[in-house]
Amino acid sequence: MTFEIFLAFALLVGALIVFMLDRFPIDFVALGILAVVLALGPVLNVTPEEAISGFSNTATITVLAMFILSGAIERTGVVNLVGQRVIPFAGGAIVRQLFVIMLIVGPLSAFINNTAAVAILMPMVISLAREHRQAPSKLLIPLSFFAQLAGVMTLIGTSTNILASSLTVKQGYPAFSIFEFSTIGILVFATGTLYLLLVGHRLLPDRRTEAEMVETYQLKSYLTEVVVLPNSPLVNQTILESQLREQFDVSVLEIIRDGGG
Repeated sequence: MTFEIFLAFALLVGALIVFMLDRFPIDFVALGILAVVLALGPVLNVTPEEAISGFSNTATITVLAMFILSGAIERTGVVNLVGQRVIPFAGGAIVRQLFVIMLIVGPLSAFINNTAAVAILMPMVISLAREHRQAPSKLLIPLSFFAQLAGVMTLIGTSTNILASSLTVKQGYPAFSIFEFSTIGILVFATGTLYLLLVGHRLLPDRRTEAEMVETYQLKSYLTEVVVLPNSPLVNQTILESQLREQFDVSVLEIIRDGGG
């Protein structure tokens, strides 16, 4: 093993350790590693152009475009509109709730980045859990699993598929088509879905404390209580009619009327 290979592996192991310690933001660590590689370029035989070439990679640009698309979908308010229709239909049974979540996140994750799909749907799933007094963990964990399983159905569903296609082109082979992964991807999604609906949901943790939810999703600094005055235009309006989400990017978690629930 040459010194350059040893140093590269040392950087990789060091990066993994720092990621696992979770003491610094992920983006800070990633850019820090890039800075170290640039500083050690002469030792590693890596030019500055090679070190930052990933930013011009088609896979990186495609993933960035997917996040922009998902952000636009979120800001249109269509997810909240779907949530208003879905929550009453989901019912109180955990299997039925998971089935409804699967029907929504499956197609969405197949055609936008699955990470972004989870981020978009999290508020709706949390509202669903609150509405039916279900432990959020029993719905949020399957949401993540459904998104990952659905992401492998198309080329653009997950960044790893896009990266594989990019590397294939770099080696001189034709790029993958958008449905190149669909045959096996659909089988994987169907198998995983059946497992979660029939068996997996019984193994999920039951975490119901609100304080734990606030800490986990870092909502403490963003949670607030708003008093609606008698002369407010919000009086006698539903959440959908108020358009709070579309105009002010506000998600209503609970409504208390006349001092009660």
